[in-house]
Amino acid sequence: MSSRNSLGRIVALAVALVALVAAPVAAQRAQSVELSAFGGGYWGSTIYQGALPSPGGPITTVGVNSSGMYGARLGYVVQRQFGVEFSWSASDPSLNFSSGFNTYGTKGSMKVNNFDFDAMFNFGQQRIWGYLALGLGWSQFDATITDNTATPPTTKSQSYFSGNTALGMKAFINPHIEFRAEWRYRWSNTNHTTGTSGGCYYYCYAYASSWYGASELTGGLTYSFFK
Repeated sequence: MSSRNSLGRIVALAVALVALVAAPVAAQRAQSVELSAFGGGYWGSTIYQGALPSPGGPITTVGVNSSGMYGARLGYVVQRQFGVEFSWSASDPSLNFSSGFNTYGTKGSMKVNNFDFDAMFNFGQQRIWGYLALGLGWSQFDATITDNTATPPTTKSQSYFSGNTALGMKAFINPHIEFRAEWRYRWSNTNHTTGTSGGCYYYCYAYASSWYGASELTGGLTYSFFK
């Protein structure tokens, strides 16, 4: 028997053993509850615009810097190809202010909390699964802005409707534990017409547009409960 044939048989036997172990894993995960913890990065976009109260004042654009994020998920695998999931995530990015070459000594941060209800569409075989998530929920923005004047600028912070889409991967470590990596994009409806418009002494900040977008890249561990 040649060494090439021996190597081929060994590889075939290894693949068969993996398939035998992975098949029960896939079957068991139907009708299972999944609890996940994750962390990663958050990348925001422009969220506020500010202008002096007097007509024709300079416009200041407020962008959201990248930061870390963390969160948790609770899911239910209805069947092999489909599941549902509720998730919460939080981030605390700093804000950057720009208006051409002018600066106004303004700075701040914004706490972000996201709450999502997602439909999960699974695909793939063996111990590596991919998935596509589509969901709705709400995002809560709580901005803190300070400047060098006696009277701080005003902002408006509250919760807004949001939607998201995600593409991810699950790698099974054993029947109950999996590693999960995901990219997610989220857009929030800021209801632009409700931005701050009165009581301004130095700057007023309103939402820059009707939609605010952010990207997230996360990884974490999931534990599955099943019989």
